[in-house]
Amino acid sequence: LKPGEYPITVAAPGYAPDRLMVRAAPGMEPLRLEVMSGKKLTIQVVDRHGKPIPHAYVGIGEWRHTKSLFNQKPPNVPESDIPRQADADGVYTWDWAPDDAVDYTISFRGYSGQDVTLVAGATPHLVSLPDAGVVVGTVIDQKSGKPILQFSAIPVIENVGGIFFAWTH
Repeated sequence: LKPGEYPITVAAPGYAPDRLMVRAAPGMEPLRLEVMSGKKLTIQVVDRHGKPIPHAYVGIGEWRHTKSLFNQKPPNVPESDIPRQADADGVYTWDWAPDDAVDYTISFRGYSGQDVTLVAGATPHLVSLPDAGVVVGTVIDQKSGKPILQFSAIPVIENVGGIFFAWTH
């Protein structure tokens, strides 16, 4: 690395992730990091009737005010081994989560996703996903005024500043 200050995130299964700023300089000593045991995070994902949602997706958002932990696999990011989804009973378990707040997005096809901020600990968290909204209507050609019979309506999640566009189906 060129001399300067760099954020470093350390994640190893069984140990709580940690994030720190490191100043790189010529001739510096090797970096020594000590990590603590992780905490258990349990999330029960249910529908509006309290019925478990098997295999619901649990994505990590911000942690410590930045996106430095990933459980999905974007390009150029090593696999973290952080779980991505709940089990067949709708229970998501991360046995080595940090002991501070993490933002999560919890979703499953047919339901509206929920953004939640949770802290790992002895008490399981309950997250209820509402049914997905339904859009009903007609698509009309602006010039002719005639209905367009074949079309697709795709919900888009956009992050213009970060040039991130994604769609769900």
